Amino acid sequence: MQPRGSRPAIPAAPNLILLPSGASLEASDAQIRDGDPSVLGLTLTRRTIMAARRAGYGQIFFLARDRAAPPGTTMIVDWSRLADALLPSQTASLVIAPATILSETVWLKGLAATQIEPAAWAAIPDRIIVLAATAVPDALAVLHAEGGASDLSAVQERLTRRFGSAAAVPIEIDPMVVATLQDIRVAERRLLSGLVKDTDGFMARHFDRRISLQISRRLAPTSVTPSQITLLSTAVGLCGAPFFISAHW
Repeated sequence: MQPRGSRPAIPAAPNLILLPSGASLEASDAQIRDGDPSVLGLTLTRRTIMAARRAGYGQIFFLARDRAAPPGTTMIVDWSRLADALLPSQTASLVIAPATILSETVWLKGLAATQIEPAAWAAIPDRIIVLAATAVPDALAVLHAEGGASDLSAVQERLTRRFGSAAAVPIEIDPMVVATLQDIRVAERRLLSGLVKDTDGFMARHFDRRISLQISRRLAPTSVTPSQITLLSTAVGLCGAPFFISAHW
């Protein structure tokens, strides 16, 4: 029972660790940048960093023994270093995901708000793992032992041996992992469909959006910025203004 006038403790923002993917995509493909798949102009790792920040996550780590950590992440070479790097003053849950996950702010927020206690961990097999804050120290020790777990399958196996079966993650949290080049096109369609708003009217949903989404898909990998598109739209509007005030139209 809490004292009168006290406020409930606000849980610390979850931390995120990305694991190198075991899947190898063709590095010569234009949609692969330094081994990292690119979807709509952003690599998956960069997209994860931006989405996690918007979703309110804390520290973002990258488990890497033989490659540099992407900008915006903290490189760790093994699980014991992660235990040292976590802020000792904050007890926070830990989300473990492959670097090839397609991160979206909506499901990242939902995952951060999910309470999995009294379970020690929850998972969507081969896609994402959540460790309860109280289980993080014990779990990191298990993951570091015997040479360390370096991929999501090994992590799942060790956590199952230590804590038993994982709790279920709410069904509305449904992340996608990009494992093949064909998955990149699927990921693009998924992201573009998320731009359709519930408030869109009939014409916007069935006509305007179809055109704008195709334009967005083709411009996303280029150096064209949203501000430049806004300036272009403004210029078109100004050029058309004289025709509306002309007596001949």
